[in-house]
Amino acid sequence: MAPPHILATWGIAGFIGAACAVLIGMETSHILRQRADVLAESWKETANLTSSLLQHAELTFRTADALLIGIVERLEHESLRPEARQRLRAWFVQEIQHSSQFHQLSVVDADGAMIVSSTGDNLGQFTDREYFAYHRTHDEDAIHIGAPIRGRAVDGWLIPVFAPV
Repeated sequence: MAPPHILATWGIAGFIGAACAVLIGMETSHILRQRADVLAESWKETANLTSSLLQHAELTFRTADALLIGIVERLEHESLRPEARQRLRAWFVQEIQHSSQFHQLSVVDADGAMIVSSTGDNLGQFTDREYFAYHRTHDEDAIHIGAPIRGRAVDGWLIPVFAPV
């Protein structure tokens, strides 16, 4: 039989080992619970953010649709003589000043040439743009939301919203 002090040493070592195992297990459980809570909160925040972004996008595109309807109505009742173009450009500029959502409004003719723009610049042809090509190949009056593109007159990325007249 082993001397009592060796048995006591092994007993103490066993107790310390068991206590450490219990502490490690409790801490691991605590960490896993915290992780689950953080993940649940992240999912909740992501869902809220997604909902907010969807509402903002819906409002933006509804506003764009209303604006495009206004442009089409104006174009149906006015010729595009220089004074009418100036009035339309002034209206475009006013609409952009009242909105943080829009950066440029333009009218492009059936050949892809810009005929009036809020920037006042003649930016040439738009036949290379996806949104223009879409309306060339689709016979419908609905608006088309194009893929994000780099702006030509506006620095940065734009989401083009295009409606045929």
